[in-house]
Amino acid sequence: ITDCIDLWELEKAVSLKDISSRRVKRWSFSINELLKDPIGRDLFWKFLDKEYSSENLRFYEASIQLRFHTSQKDVLNRVKEIYNEFLSPGAYYSINIDQRVMNLTKNNMNNYPNRYTFDEAQDHIFNLMNRDTYARFLRSETYKELLLGGKKKVGLKAGRLSIVVRNPMENLLISSSAVTGGNSEKYLVGTSLR
Repeated sequence: ITDCIDLWELEKAVSLKDISSRRVKRWSFSINELLKDPIGRDLFWKFLDKEYSSENLRFYEASIQLRFHTSQKDVLNRVKEIYNEFLSPGAYYSINIDQRVMNLTKNNMNNYPNRYTFDEAQDHIFNLMNRDTYARFLRSETYKELLLGGKKKVGLKAGRLSIVVRNPMENLLISSSAVTGGNSEKYLVGTSLR
């Protein structure tokens, strides 16, 4: 056991095909670990799309962007854009927050809109994702497959099974027929597992 995180950091540049189970296991530490990892974040985003709740992550990321990455001269315009996109009546990506949080946010919008206007709503949405959708993501088949190394358990199902029967002489015929374009394979079809 060590406090060194070098091994975790080395694995960040891997594609989805080559993702290690250790990296996937790290996502289960916390939702923050999942969102820090670009592949984990993308998979969580796709999961939220299937759950019809991707607007929560959109709002959360827009609030983070507003707070830390928006220049002071653009803050007021960005606050209005976020409010119109997520919180106004008839918003395209309407998020589900309780009335208390909505009243606090409206009060912040009316009095002095700044980069901290959506803090209560952001915390509410983060807690909602953390308690609900993050837990369901960890129980999803996608996550379980990645945790097992992307290898599905292969089992035989009831039904038809095709078997190719060849003897060494037929292998010579097949290789010579590939050159001539003929077909000399023999199949035994119809074996059933029932």
